[in-house]
Amino acid sequence: MYEEYKLPGTNLPWLSWATRIERANEKSQLILEFLADHERFTNISNVMDLLDISESVARRQLSRLLGQGMLVKDVVMLAGRQTHLFGISAAGIKAACAVTNPRTFEAGKCKSEFAAHYLETQQIRIILQRMSDKHVVLNEPAIRGMNPPLKHRPDLLLKAGSDLKLYPDETWAIEVELTPKAKDRMAMIVQHHLDAVERRGAYDRVLYLVPRHQLSGFGRLLLSALQCSKAPQVMDNDHYYAQQDERPKRFWVAAIESLPSPTSVQIEPVSVGKKPVHELMWSYLPEYDH
Repeated sequence: MYEEYKLPGTNLPWLSWATRIERANEKSQLILEFLADHERFTNISNVMDLLDISESVARRQLSRLLGQGMLVKDVVMLAGRQTHLFGISAAGIKAACAVTNPRTFEAGKCKSEFAAHYLETQQIRIILQRMSDKHVVLNEPAIRGMNPPLKHRPDLLLKAGSDLKLYPDETWAIEVELTPKAKDRMAMIVQHHLDAVERRGAYDRVLYLVPRHQLSGFGRLLLSALQCSKAPQVMDNDHYYAQQDERPKRFWVAAIESLPSPTSVQIEPVSVGKKPVHELMWSYLPEYDH
């Protein structure tokens, strides 16, 4: 516990330099442990969300780790702007005492399109994890280690806690879709999801997070893929047709912008077509107005 004193005439705490250094060391260690936990790089915005700190503090922490050789810095163009990436080095992995075998980050090898999707997915992981301490959120590298392996690995797996109002204690596959997929590619992925849900029981439902302006088009694409789906080979016809009625309830769509920030208690309302979407912005497709 830190020893704090109030500054005269204010409610602001005065912290000794020893306390400030200790707190800084804690934040630095958390950043390294986060990156060593199947995350190779991050940006300033995600560090702010991860530690609930201001931009200036986040910059200071990252600069400190760069100076110590724990991180490697790179620059990519995202949405027409230069974005700094901060990846973990071999020294950073050692300092994090990683129990897994993470890979180091190499500057100059990260493409803009990959970085955009990676950082968006990483931010969603942070948001979901901070929404409840009962949630367990696995990212794609962690999912890759599952045995037996999945035919298609989602971007995230959310093992929801008992405090989730919508389908608590279930496992959700989460897909982050920043750009539309081709119709045939989408149909193949949906088939893999159905196989994972109905035959293997690897997870219970699938949540697609897409930019708000793509909601209508993506909803139609997903409905088309579901209509083209086939029954898993292990199912008899009676079981297959019983599952058909449940299939749309397995797939949910939400706007990325609708997710709350890690510290927000308000959830922004949004509509899909003419239908309102409430509670975590998740709307199953039978109610989709197309």
